[in-house]
Amino acid sequence: MTSTPDSTVKVLIETIGEAAALRMMDAKNFGGMTVEFPKKEVGRGEQAFARIAEVIGHENAKRLSIQFGGERLYIPNLHNHFIAKRNKRIVASYNNGTSIAELVKEYEISDRWIREILKTTDMNKELQVSLF
Repeated sequence: MTSTPDSTVKVLIETIGEAAALRMMDAKNFGGMTVEFPKKEVGRGEQAFARIAEVIGHENAKRLSIQFGGERLYIPNLHNHFIAKRNKRIVASYNNGTSIAELVKEYEISDRWIREILKTTDMNKELQVSLF
């Protein structure tokens, strides 16, 4: 599959969600690597499937196998960039009246971390909420 990092990020988020996409793009996992996605969870690609499932969960690994089975896909290492964009979206949502409890559920991070993001992010800056 020929793709750009931007399009890969969007497809990963659409397929497995933001939290799992971030884990995939972490350099400790698959960020910066080309991954050959197995077609099935058993057989020839069993070890690859198990490694992917270890990082993003079994159901998400199955979704990726359905979407990309048999293909090689470059997984960008966008962790820091993506986290900064996510934090800006959190601040924008909070400024627009979303509660911390709602943000915890939406972003799957703790209320303590949400508060830390709100403390350390310039909440008065004009926010651009696009992926790139």
